[in-house]
Amino acid sequence: MRSDRGSALVAAVLVMAAIMALGIALLATVDTQTRQSGNERGRESAFNWSEAVLNARTFTVARFWPARADQSIADCSWNGSGAAVASVSPATPVAACPDPGVVAQAFGGNVDVSRGASWQTQVRDNAGTSTCEDSVTPQNNCSYTWSESTSPAAAHWDANGDNLVWLRADGTVNSRRRVVVALVRIQNDPVELPQSAIVAGSLSVKGGNKWLVRQDGSAITLRCAELSNSSCYSEQKPGVNVEGPGAKQAGYDDGGQILTDDQIDLLRKQAQSANPARYFPAGTCPSSAAAMTGAVVFIEDANCTINANWQINSPSKPGLLVVNRGTLRFNGTMDFYGVVYMHNAQGYGPSDPALFDGVGNGFIHGSLLVDGMAQVDMQGSWNLEYSSSATNAVTTFGAAGIVPNSFREINP
Repeated sequence: MRSDRGSALVAAVLVMAAIMALGIALLATVDTQTRQSGNERGRESAFNWSEAVLNARTFTVARFWPARADQSIADCSWNGSGAAVASVSPATPVAACPDPGVVAQAFGGNVDVSRGASWQTQVRDNAGTSTCEDSVTPQNNCSYTWSESTSPAAAHWDANGDNLVWLRADGTVNSRRRVVVALVRIQNDPVELPQSAIVAGSLSVKGGNKWLVRQDGSAITLRCAELSNSSCYSEQKPGVNVEGPGAKQAGYDDGGQILTDDQIDLLRKQAQSANPARYFPAGTCPSSAAAMTGAVVFIEDANCTINANWQINSPSKPGLLVVNRGTLRFNGTMDFYGVVYMHNAQGYGPSDPALFDGVGNGFIHGSLLVDGMAQVDMQGSWNLEYSSSATNAVTTFGAAGIVPNSFREINP
């Protein structure tokens, strides 16, 4: 009996030992899996953190697109508290750092972020000359490839002028680091303009027995009340000075402003960002054909008389000349290809001097658009010939977006 009891006790001890061993193994497995799950969650948190930094940087770059060297964007860093810090070496005049609060707002309650998080960002030109997207062999000068060894040394601005820059975001969450990069493109959004040779408060056309305005199917659109009233519309030689086909419309009600204030501000920024700049601050006017040639030329506040024989832009590359405040007179035999837009910020009306007048023997190949009730005076031998290609070619900076297939994680 004692032998049977001893055998049973030994068997029970062995069973208990086996159960304990199995339990310890299960606990070890669960502990390993828990640690792996925690590590994976931490790595995922760090990746999402870096991606949020890159997206925030995309927004700031869209607001301060670095089109010129003097608009280079600084590297930015955040150590977990306070505001982001912009680097000062090398000299970079634009901070444009992401707002740490914006980056962190989607991570409220994230246990890993609460244990400590930081980030760094960089903006670099895609300095190569070939796209390399479909290349099966490595190329030495590939503008669509980020290299940790060479890309950080590239310019902090769009030095090759292709509207593309690299963004790099280096994020650390709870001691776990992830680095992502993406190629970002600034979009050129079309600006919708009236399909009109002239939009103005009123129009006077004088020039003898010849055409001065050729509508080519477009409209002449006036905000004054009655075409039959000479203070609204007058033509020295009716049917001759203004050549159709095209409608003439009075009582045009667009609120007196063709473009919104936001659109005008975007055009101002685009002119300021051109390389070289095509922005003329208050009291200054273009003094050469080169200075007046460009996709967007912006005169802030001046009464400008252009008395020259220049060719401005071309049929294949028309431009937009914006006069925010002031008057404009075209003289000489200048050929201007594009749209002249007079914002009339000074609020000229029908009893004030003409906002625009042409008194030479040149051409506008495009359209003339004037805000408010200001008058346009076409006289002498100046000609305006409507061109739909000019009005349809006007674009301005839009949103910045990540180029498809360029987003990737890198191993620093």
